Amino acid sequence: MKETVKVTNQFLVQQTKRQGRSPQSWIALGATVLLAILLIGIGPIGCGDRGTDGVREASGSTNIPAWVISYPGVEVKNANSIRVGGKKMGAFAQKTNDTVDQVAGYFERELRKAGFQTWNNDLSGSGTEERLVIATVEKPHRHMKVTIKASVSGAELEAEYGSDDPQ
Repeated sequence: MKETVKVTNQFLVQQTKRQGRSPQSWIALGATVLLAILLIGIGPIGCGDRGTDGVREASGSTNIPAWVISYPGVEVKNANSIRVGGKKMGAFAQKTNDTVDQVAGYFERELRKAGFQTWNNDLSGSGTEERLVIATVEKPHRHMKVTIKASVSGAELEAEYGSDDPQ
């Protein structure tokens, strides 16, 4: 690990001289890349069983588990998921012409119907409208967090989910 950091730092210093960037910005970038490699479990530093652990799944709505609620009638964008240690985690984004309140109400209602316990927090302030819906269920252990922000033409949402079950 120390050798990897040393090589990375030497590379960053060389690149700094070539591109005129500060050493701190390159070191921060190198540290971020190294952390991503460790968290995802890829490359020679990989961690854990290489079977399905640490494998990032393809983008698109097809990799979102059936239990995850998405907003109807709008396209799912930037969908990503990862499986680490038997746990599946993922995220996606959506944009709609509906209001923040309509979107938050939908997620809270549908998650409750699916057996989740929900919390709805108003994070608005300083001229911004933002809501947070958090939901959990114990058996099987699943959770979902949806952040909804007002946009010029409606609302944008970012959803994160996680699960201990294989689905």
